[in-house]
Amino acid sequence: MPHATMKLIPGIDTNKTPALNEAAFSESQLIRFVPDRSGMGLVQKMGGWVDWATQGPISSTITDIHPWQNLVGDAALAVGAEESISVIDEVSRNENVITPQKTISNSPKSTYTVTITNATPAVVTATGSSYPPGTPIVFSTTGTLPSPLVAGTVYYVASTSPTPTANTFGIATSVGGTGIATTTAGSGVHTVTVPLASTTSGSSIVTIYDTGLGVQSVSFTNGSPTVVTAAVAPTLDTSVVFYGTSLPTGVTQGTTYYAQPLTATTFNISTTTFASGTLTLVNTTATGTGTVYTPNQLRAGFSVFIKTPISISNLIVSGVYSIQTYTSSLYFNVYTIDVGIVATSTTSISTIPEFTVSNGFSTITVTQINHPYQDGFTAAFLTSTTSAGVTIFGNYFTTYISSTQYQITASSAATSSTSFFMNLGSAQFTYYYNIPSAFAPLGYGGGGYGAGGYGAGIPIGYPTAPTITTTNWTINNFGEILTANVQNGEIYYWSPSSKTTTMFLLETAPTANTGHFIAMPSRQVVAYGSTVTGIQDPLLIRWSEVGDATVWQASANNQAGSFRLAEGSKIVGGIQASQQALIWTDLALWAMQYIGYPNVFGFNKLADGVGLLAQKAVGILGRAAYWMSPGGFNVLSEGGPQDMACPVWDQVYQNLNTSLDPNGYPYSDLIQCATNSIFDEVMWYYPSTNSTYNDSYVKYNTLTQAWDYGLLDRAAWCDQSVLGPPLGADNDGYIWQHEIGYDAGFSPMVSSFETGYMQLNDADNLIFIDQIWPDFKWQTTAQQSTSSATSATMYLTFYGADYPGDTPIQYGPYEMNSTTQYLSVRIRNRLLRISCSTADANDVALNGTFFRIGALRYRAQLDGKF
Repeated sequence: MPHATMKLIPGIDTNKTPALNEAAFSESQLIRFVPDRSGMGLVQKMGGWVDWATQGPISSTITDIHPWQNLVGDAALAVGAEESISVIDEVSRNENVITPQKTISNSPKSTYTVTITNATPAVVTATGSSYPPGTPIVFSTTGTLPSPLVAGTVYYVASTSPTPTANTFGIATSVGGTGIATTTAGSGVHTVTVPLASTTSGSSIVTIYDTGLGVQSVSFTNGSPTVVTAAVAPTLDTSVVFYGTSLPTGVTQGTTYYAQPLTATTFNISTTTFASGTLTLVNTTATGTGTVYTPNQLRAGFSVFIKTPISISNLIVSGVYSIQTYTSSLYFNVYTIDVGIVATSTTSISTIPEFTVSNGFSTITVTQINHPYQDGFTAAFLTSTTSAGVTIFGNYFTTYISSTQYQITASSAATSSTSFFMNLGSAQFTYYYNIPSAFAPLGYGGGGYGAGGYGAGIPIGYPTAPTITTTNWTINNFGEILTANVQNGEIYYWSPSSKTTTMFLLETAPTANTGHFIAMPSRQVVAYGSTVTGIQDPLLIRWSEVGDATVWQASANNQAGSFRLAEGSKIVGGIQASQQALIWTDLALWAMQYIGYPNVFGFNKLADGVGLLAQKAVGILGRAAYWMSPGGFNVLSEGGPQDMACPVWDQVYQNLNTSLDPNGYPYSDLIQCATNSIFDEVMWYYPSTNSTYNDSYVKYNTLTQAWDYGLLDRAAWCDQSVLGPPLGADNDGYIWQHEIGYDAGFSPMVSSFETGYMQLNDADNLIFIDQIWPDFKWQTTAQQSTSSATSATMYLTFYGADYPGDTPIQYGPYEMNSTTQYLSVRIRNRLLRISCSTADANDVALNGTFFRIGALRYRAQLDGKF
């Protein structure tokens, strides 16, 4: 009987029918094609992977990983997850969580009419109001205040003498002070206001009074221990203080307790901390209500973003500042910031923007003292305010009225005539808890020489706040400094030298950005989908000064700047390529080329119709950029942007989950491009139709131009780096190092492929095959040098048919290994396709195996006509 050879054509093709895909591959799982001398390719098992971060999985879904090293060559991996960001050291593989913390406070500016009883000390009565000790207050009057009180001066509710009650209190000159004695009765009507800020003439330092941070109404459930219910439970060991006239017996007003959270809205309280190793929970025998305060939540060095502009003296206080000093208080937070402009008066009288609307009209009059707006300027309102059927949020063009008023136009008409303040009268502050290392140095001369472990010092307790949560991170490094961007949010940084316990806010950077990257050779931080006003502009690109990530305000003395793309609806992603930076909108590709001062960067649109499907659907391999657009795969090389012929287009684009997740983003946003420079491959991991995470992949070999696909869960990826071969993170939080060994992590790897039909005879003849000779490479060179290495066991199944639409006849599976000389089969058909797998019929495979297939040979003869 004559013999023939089955030489398989490399690459998967799912666009063709199985009959049309003759002698080629139609299905695959965890295989790759490697070049042979003919320039085509041989199919082999894909490389294995091992657990890199051996401490166990990250606790939430990973969205980005980034390897880098410090100035002395210590390497680490930054891991951005939905609920954390951490750094894993290359040597110890320990996870160091550095997640930024921030919290939002709405501080009310409340005003009440009061009476003052001349006494030693004086007693202030404010009907229906209750002020805890330390509350900052300012008096104004239509008559004369009792001496020595002065209108406009900041006083504080006295802690003692007299003891505050439900509506009476004394006045002190400092937090914690005793009441001031008055010598005259005064006259007229007086009001007391809880101020927002105060200034001193000739100083740029502004004092901020936040009476909203951590203040909540609570209820108590009696029990052993008692349960406290709030809108948001404080975090573990947060110090809390209660105030009110209806506190249950066992809870003392003004005493500091420590929160022990039970659920998102309930907590126990203890007189000791959990961290101290002891826990003394408070018990009560009655129910009650009151107010909980979480005092002393701020520290010098924290950042504050003032979103509601505060007009005071000649200033408008708005934007991001660093907290200079902080005053400790049982109930409230008082701190100073440096606004950089000197105040011209000493005052505590401040205002926030007030809106006046008329029924049936969309024109809004804004009263804002010291405003800078002329006709055609843009005013940004960063907190949403709704009243009278009008919602005010975003950027608005202005029409000048006076130095204190201007007009804007809303998107809808007012349903009544009224006036209301921005954020309904409360100042809004966002605090960023820039927490340094958990240990402070001992100070010069403190302790004996060499006392304590390396880097040891005095432990310092810091407050905690909610950690950042995000659907995506973009992570880079600016030299040794790690930078990380919350999707559509702020940019943070972390130094491996200081090893702070949280990432710090990059205060001078834009506060809302789709993503960022580091541009070379100028070493500038580039943010896209950025902002100037605080309201995100999806087509705006901004960049920092050359070599200085802290300077973003353009001037004649630096190369910071911005550029807005003229087309598209949004910038989807950006990356630094080999010769230039590349920016993708949803519609087109732009080149961003460094040209130096004064324009800094030049922008050139390279092609339309090649937009980016997802932020991380692009990768750089060699000098070429590969990406996934809404309609197909593309490459940018020396010849410009080009479409890539994709024979597995059907398998990918007809099997892609484009529905929306609970946050309103399409699941296709999860797509991750994964370059593997070891094998010249580009992969895209994507969520299949019924999956909410990346469960599938498609792979392209840039040398053989062969495609394959399969199932593999990878949420984030980085190519080979200072940490070695490529790293990939899965949806369960494990980080795997690829191209190590031959197994799929903790389990044997199941690799398989299936061909299209091969036509055994062109005429109307059936072919009978009785013998097949396997041609496999069963071990790698490394395995061959190890006597204990396992040789692969393969399972071949053949499917025969006479016509393309026939239900195929299955032959096998046949088991074979390196000792198998041939397979005895009895196949009688005209069409034949082959399925090959490392797993048996029960999907069981061996550990540590490898295979590469050559040319299968078979013995056949004519066996009748049909």
